[in-house]
Order: sequence, then structure tokens, then C-alpha cells
Amino acid sequence: MKKILFSFIFLIVVSPLYSNNYQNYYKNKITVFYSKDVKKGWNCEIVGKVKSFSSFNIVKKGDLLNRTQDKNRVTVRISFKEEIEIGDELFIIDKNNLVISRLFVEYKFDSFSFGKMLIGRGNFRFSKEGFRVVKRVTQYRSESSYIYKARGDYFREIGNIGKAMSFYQQAIKHDINNPEAHLELGYLYLNRKMNQFALNEFEKSYLNRARIKDNKDKFRLLKGMTKIKYRQVFFIYNGDITLSKKIKEKYRLSGIKLAKEGLTFNEYDEILNFYLAEFLFKSKNSKKPDHILAKNCYIKTIEVNPKNIVALVALSRLYYKYGNKVKSKKYVNKVLSIDKDNKDAIIMKDYIENYNQKFTR
Repeated sequence: MKKILFSFIFLIVVSPLYSNNYQNYYKNKITVFYSKDVKKGWNCEIVGKVKSFSSFNIVKKGDLLNRTQDKNRVTVRISFKEEIEIGDELFIIDKNNLVISRLFVEYKFDSFSFGKMLIGRGNFRFSKEGFRVVKRVTQYRSESSYIYKARGDYFREIGNIGKAMSFYQQAIKHDINNPEAHLELGYLYLNRKMNQFALNEFEKSYLNRARIKDNKDKFRLLKGMTKIKYRQVFFIYNGDITLSKKIKEKYRLSGIKLAKEGLTFNEYDEILNFYLAEFLFKSKNSKKPDHILAKNCYIKTIEVNPKNIVALVALSRLYYKYGNKVKSKKYVNKVLSIDKDNKDAIIMKDYIENYNQKFTR
């Protein structure tokens, strides 16, 4: 009952907050036109204003005169906190909302005097300082998408997964690049062990991760993707199909990258530290530097959860591999104090006490 009441309050109270956020957004939304003859314009967001122009020498193949194109670089002061990436296509418009020039973002930087700035390339012959710069909206940040996503959250909270999934899919229909909707849909698939479906949603969310405002959600995204890579590398995947060593190695390296990125948000997360340690230690392609990092990750894992038996056994194996039988035995004994019948620990203890050979992972 408490869970349902909380979710109902969430839908009633939080949805208006979402709407208020979008009121600020729509103040920066305008319709622009590519020419005077066009009646139907583009939905765009204002991202800033032109600060200045410059010329950059461009030498084309076969151009012996080495001519310089006038006004081919523009500096823009960003006035609205919008996600802008290198390579993005933006437009310069005049006071009548007519497109004057097109630019491609080459560089972003922070100015002490003017704040966030960007430099773009293009032909700015007819543009002027003070003209507005806009970004075209294509199925982007739709208010309807945001509302559908909130409804999906509500039904997920009360345990109606079918309806939650339906609303997340509706959110994506209204905004195909909505990263939060893809993220939540991915977790619904992940919890059902539908790994490939989950990965597809996570990858779409990851492509638009700059739009995710909450670092906790960015962390959840990276953790979910890493979990799938862990399943792909260490377990049978897609039913009875076993992946080739080459593909598993590709997934392992991807998992390492994702786990490291996730740990920048929470360096003491038990699961990500464990996954990273496993990727680094349990592979024939890993080297001693990998094992050192793996050891540190296993230690962080058991600092958070001293009863993580798999991490304790792995630490025992790692220390045994490098000849430290004292620490190897220390961790094996910790396992046996938790589970006296643990087969891996019993085998490991037998190696420590009766063999001098290296333990094979």
C-alpha cells in the first residue's frame, strides 16, 4: 500500500515539476525558415549568439593561388545550456528567423569573460555579429515523451511491468533519442535476462548520454551495460550458442572500458569493482599490470561486502599465482569461515598446503 501511495504521489507531484522544467525549455524554442517562400518551418532551440568571425586559410587541391575564404570561422557565445557536441550542425538566423548560414561545431571552450563558447566552420559571408544560433529539433525532448516516461516509472514502481514497458515504448515513439526511456526499458529487459534486447536499449541510451542529467542514471546505464558484457564473457549466451573466443575477447575489452567509466561515478561500487576484477584476472590475454588492478578491485569488492565468496576465492588464487601463500591461505580461510563446504575454497586450500605448482585459473 505504501509503495502504491508513493508512486501515486510521484506521478502527481513530480510530473508538474517536469512540466515546469519544460516551460523554461520552450522559452528557447522557436520556428525558423530556410527561405522566405517556405511556409512550414523547422522546430529549433536557441543555443547562443554570434560573437565574432574570422578567416582560416584553406588550400584546396589544385588551387595554386592559396586563396583564403572570408568569414569561414565563427565564435559563438552559448547562452542556453544545451548539449552541444563536436560535429553538431547548427544554424545562424536573422531577426526574421530566416536561416542565413550553417555551421559545424569544431571546438568548445570556457571563456573567463563570456562563459561557454564554441567555434564553428562554414560560409558566414551574409551572417552578422549578434545573430542568433539555433539547433534543429528532430523528435527531441518532446514534452509528451517526458510524460510517458514518468507514467512508465509509476507503473514500474507498483510492479506493473507490462504497462511500464508500454509507456516507455510510447515515450520513445515521441522522442526516439530519449535516453532515460531507453535506459529504463533496458533494465526491464535485463531483469528478464533478455540480454540482447537490454543491450540494444542501453546502447541507444549511451549514444545520447549527454542528455542524461542525473549522474545516478549515467552510473546505472554503465553498470547495466557492464553486467551484460560480464554475462556474455563468462556465461553461455543466447540459449545454447557459445560465443567464440574472439568475440568474447571483444566483449571483455568493452566490459573493461564500461566498468572503468562507471567507477568514475562511484569508485567503491561492489558489483562494478567485481566485474572489472573478473575481466582483468580471468583471461589468458591479461598480463601482470592487469592482475595488479584486478587485486585492488577485488579488495574494494570485499571491503564493501566481506562475504563476497567469489571475490575472496579469486583473491586467494591471485596471491597463490604470484607465490604469496600466506595471503592466499588468509582469503581461503575467510571463505571457509563463511561456507565450510565451499568446493572452490577446499580445492584451493589443498593446492596451498600440498603443491608448489602454479594454480591454473
